Amino acid sequence: MIEKEIDNNLVEDKSVEQINTEKKGRDATFKQCPSCGAVMRYDPLTDSLKCDYCGTSTKLDASRKARNHEYTPDVEDGFEKWGDVNTYKCPACGAISELANYEMSPICPFCGSKNMIAQEEIKGLKPSGILPFKIDENSAKLKYKEFIKKKWLAPRKLRKNFNVSTIKGIYIPNFNFSSNTASHYKARLGEYYYVTVGSGKNRHQVRRTRYFNVSGNKSRAFEKMQYEVSSFIEQKDLVKMGGFDVENALDYDCSYFAGFSSERYTESLDKTWENASNDMKEIIKKEIIVSYHADVVDTFELDTVFSENRYQYLLVPIWKCGYKYKEKIYNFFINARNGLTTGKAPLSPLKITILSVLGFAVLVMLAIIISKYYV
Repeated sequence: MIEKEIDNNLVEDKSVEQINTEKKGRDATFKQCPSCGAVMRYDPLTDSLKCDYCGTSTKLDASRKARNHEYTPDVEDGFEKWGDVNTYKCPACGAISELANYEMSPICPFCGSKNMIAQEEIKGLKPSGILPFKIDENSAKLKYKEFIKKKWLAPRKLRKNFNVSTIKGIYIPNFNFSSNTASHYKARLGEYYYVTVGSGKNRHQVRRTRYFNVSGNKSRAFEKMQYEVSSFIEQKDLVKMGGFDVENALDYDCSYFAGFSSERYTESLDKTWENASNDMKEIIKKEIIVSYHADVVDTFELDTVFSENRYQYLLVPIWKCGYKYKEKIYNFFINARNGLTTGKAPLSPLKITILSVLGFAVLVMLAIIISKYYV
């Protein structure tokens, strides 16, 4: 792989006109304002490309929806160009990002490093769709302030004087799968029942299990099961952020990249399908067990056939916020479609100590009450 260092000082001490002239010379496909020639950015509030210098805006076509593609084990082979974006690797955190091709001084959207290294285009899938930002930067900052204020175990000073130091709009990779399944199952299940044994003071109930054999067939359709394939967001974060309304994803258009960046997927499509198919089988198994009102499972055999398997490779939007507290960096994320957040905040040692003391005091009081009245 060919790598070359990017000069991070190219845009220092230059006018807007000089920067735009250089960008025009480098690549004519960037989003140029038709009125003043400045570089435009995507504005989530108006769903348009907007010029911050003269106010001109251009509405984007949101009529073309992202399409489903047939999934087969060889679909990931080959090479597809994204178009109008450049690939960079961060030597500090290892992230591989896609930025608009007119970016002259790329900064890593994940760790803030300015030493990004340009890469030759990487073999792999081109996104089949994009879910544009719906929440703008100002709204995201307010969401983050609300987030930290709710963390009552965080240091008081931080909650009172919290300021967002860095905030980045990033498209993260998302695979979603749909499939029709047909399953045959055979199982030995059990349900609890209670019997009374003993007599007098020794009379009491005992729980026992009644086992029964079942078998049958079950058909189940799955639609758009979502999986993050980012190196910085985990599946549990995706769940906490409420998932994404992928049914509203648009056909891939690099215009939505203007002012934002994107991460390349780090988990292969085949591996993600393996995870998805296992999850589907687990869902089928749980639904069968529930249908028999079973309390325990002794044995369970499930044979599932998947058909009409489809996938989408989408870019979905998040705002990443980073702040430093006592020399440690904390990150948290906001779903740029529904506003739900996830992340961590520092804990106040004083508040933790007070909480522990109170908890211990409650346990001591309970012990005293029990020993006095029940022993």
